[in-house]
Parts: sequence; C-alpha cells; structure tokens
Amino acid sequence: MSFESARPGIPTRNPGFLPMIIDVKAVRARYERPRVYYLHRQRREAREAVEITVRTADRLPISSISPALFVGEVPLVEYEGAGPNLYRFFAFDFAKLPQGDPISLGWPYLPERKVRTNFRYQPRGGIPVA
Repeated sequence: MSFESARPGIPTRNPGFLPMIIDVKAVRARYERPRVYYLHRQRREAREAVEITVRTADRLPISSISPALFVGEVPLVEYEGAGPNLYRFFAFDFAKLPQGDPISLGWPYLPERKVRTNFRYQPRGGIPVA
C-alpha cells in the first residue's frame, strides 16, 4: 500500500484504501414519510427499504466518489453515517437482491477491486416504522 504525506514523516490515508467490514446487520424497514433518493439523476421516493448497517475497522474515505456496498454484483451507493465507523446503506430495490449473496465494499467504478468479506446478505425480522 502506498501512502502520501501531507508533512514529512506523517503518512496520510491512501485515497483508494477501503477498510475491512467487521459486522453487518440487514433489516427491512418501512418509513412513515417517503425517503427520497436518486437513480440515474431521477428523483424517487420509497416507503420501504432494506437497511444494511455496516461496521468497519476504520472510517470510510471522503472523496468526490463515495464507496459502495455490494450485495453480490449489485452496488448500493445510498448511505448515511450512523456512528463512529458505522454506516447505514439503503437497498430500495431490495426484491432484486438474492439472499445469501456475498457482501463486499468497493468503488462503483472499480467493482473488480472490492474488499471481500465472509458476510452474506440475510435480511432479518420485522418491519419497523421509521
């Protein structure tokens, strides 16, 4: 891994670095108010989604292009911070995600360089109203 240095002797993060995933929880959620998201520049609303909460070993990098959580080969790019090294990814078109598919972290433009995990997509339990 190569590092850039902002000051001599002090390494900074490699901009392509993605941390390891150390925990995953997926739950189907229903929203009282529709949640707005964009797909190919088209504004959409959803009242249901699968929320996949991911804990990472380090923070996700901040850049002009955000990392994606992959369920199999499907990238999920909508996410929000949920705590230190904790991120909630949203699968709005969850019916297309096969249970048991592997979960990995990667860049939407470089899916072949995903950080693989031993986690599988297994949504759990009820439908809480958020």
